[in-house]
Amino acid sequence: MKNVLKYFLLGIILIISSFRVAGQVDRANLIGAYAFNFARYTTWPDENSRSDFKILLISDRKEIVDEFKFLSKTKKIKDKPITISSELAIPKQLGAEIRMIVLTSEKSDLFYQLNRQIEDLPILLISENFADKKVVMINLIDTPKKELLFEVNKANIINHKLQINPEILLMGGTEVDVAELYRASQKSLENMETNLQKMNDSLSMLKDSINLTLGQIKRQEESILKQRELLEEQSEELQLGRNEIARNKSEIANHEVIMGRQNENLNKQKISLDEQQIELSEQQSFINQQQKEIYLSKAILDSLATEISGKNMALDQQQEIIKRQKLTVVLFAVIGLLSIVILLFIINGSREKSRKNKLLIQQKEEIEKINSKLVTSNKSLYSTITKLSETQSQLVASEKMASLGVLTAGIAHEINNPVNFIYTGINSLRKDYDELISTVQETDKAIQEKGDEELVQKVQRIKEASELDEIMEIIPQTIDDVRIGAERAADIIKGLRNFSRIDKDSMQYSDIHEGIDSALLLLRNKFKNHITIQKEYSQLPLIECHPGKLNQAFLNIISNAIDAIEKEGKIFIRTWCDQDWGYVQIEDTGKGIPAEFIDKIFDPFFTTKTVGQGVGLGLSITFGIIKEHNGKIEVKSEVNRGTIFTISLPCTTNSREEV
Repeated sequence: MKNVLKYFLLGIILIISSFRVAGQVDRANLIGAYAFNFARYTTWPDENSRSDFKILLISDRKEIVDEFKFLSKTKKIKDKPITISSELAIPKQLGAEIRMIVLTSEKSDLFYQLNRQIEDLPILLISENFADKKVVMINLIDTPKKELLFEVNKANIINHKLQINPEILLMGGTEVDVAELYRASQKSLENMETNLQKMNDSLSMLKDSINLTLGQIKRQEESILKQRELLEEQSEELQLGRNEIARNKSEIANHEVIMGRQNENLNKQKISLDEQQIELSEQQSFINQQQKEIYLSKAILDSLATEISGKNMALDQQQEIIKRQKLTVVLFAVIGLLSIVILLFIINGSREKSRKNKLLIQQKEEIEKINSKLVTSNKSLYSTITKLSETQSQLVASEKMASLGVLTAGIAHEINNPVNFIYTGINSLRKDYDELISTVQETDKAIQEKGDEELVQKVQRIKEASELDEIMEIIPQTIDDVRIGAERAADIIKGLRNFSRIDKDSMQYSDIHEGIDSALLLLRNKFKNHITIQKEYSQLPLIECHPGKLNQAFLNIISNAIDAIEKEGKIFIRTWCDQDWGYVQIEDTGKGIPAEFIDKIFDPFFTTKTVGQGVGLGLSITFGIIKEHNGKIEVKSEVNRGTIFTISLPCTTNSREEV
């Protein structure tokens, strides 16, 4: 029983696997059949010059690869053998001989890279279940009913110089709704404007915060100024104290000189007193001898009494002199003590002032440190404000450019469809007209050969009444005029498409002349009646750059040149090459720029135009674009003579690295 159940389950598994494999094979067959029919209903510009029809298949699904290889062996496209090339990734070089690329769903992440790589090449790209309908050409889609259908974006196919037969939709396809895509882009644009408004509000709050910080800095600066004034006052007091100390030192030095002289006099008086004391001692000994003699003889005493009294009087006088000298010595001692006290007081004051001076020096150093920190903070704030202003201007410019690019691409796309219809209709009308002329001529010939004069005359009268001959002459001229108008509209659309290429992040090689011509085409309505454009183009190599940004720079400079010419004038556009550098020079004969404004014209929001004509961002954005490309921009201007802008651009990335 177990063996029976095992074989039964194995049979069910085999049946399910076979159905799954059959479903995969059927899908591969259907994709191959679709691709074969897409090629039949598509016309390439140079398809008659090719000996084979080459298809590049980017897929890792073996059943699809096998199906395409089977088609290449069993079928032909437009009587030409099919060559299949299978890859797992995008080749580095896509040859011009490739006619169709099939990108299956598991490789959808390579779509945008592949679409950029085949831009402007006559290659039909078939994708599978790709979500972004704006960029697809033919996209295979699975319906909720598990049916494999397709959708066609005819505008993208025509942009690649291909023509597709409308009968292709009869195989089960639909055309992409361009209006719905345009509405989605408009809604995205509104969301971007809302985000921009929020960012502007955030910038306003940041400006208020910066203004508050600047107010605090101003108050700190006022406090520092007050501290500086206090320091200056203390420095003046310190200087006065130093002057007073110097005067006191000079007075002390004078007192010391006087005291030295008085000490010398005292020494001399001491020597004199010592001599007098010696004399007195000698006289005392002599008196003693005389007293002994007095006892011996009164007579001698009486005779000598007068002499002794005289000598006593002299001694009294000498004692009075000694007392006076003692008083003088005491006076000088008191003066010396007072001088020492004054000197000690001066030294103590000098030490106190020295201590205060050190304290003031420390405070001054701390204030200088605070001042240096404030200066650094002020510089940082000024740098932040400058960067914020530049960021705001660049943000406004990038948002405007993004909006303008989306709007321009949408307008170009919308105009391109009716222009293509007109162009296709003109070709069909011309062909039908030629066939009509041939039919009329054959009819006239048949009537002539029949020989019925009455019928011939009747036909002639009908022709004259309807002015058929004149109409036959006018119709070809009208068809040619319509064709010329369609070609001009196609040129304008091409210029708009070139101008709207602003969302490509990577560098690419571009023709500078094409960008200048696109800018002139968009500005034609501003100068066509009063300004003559003279182009002096030299041979330039392709320059590695962001084409959309450079187009914006050329547009800004040429627009300013047009605004500078109020009446009639000329604009000269010159290009030349010097080694690894390309040069673009734009000269106008307008009113010129005053010398005092030359250094300010690249500042954000600086403008010499009246209110409503400009906001001062054009040249600032242009300067940033040229700087981003490591280029240079120079200005020469003379009032009432004109202005010359010279732009220097390195041709390759290597040149930029050397710069």
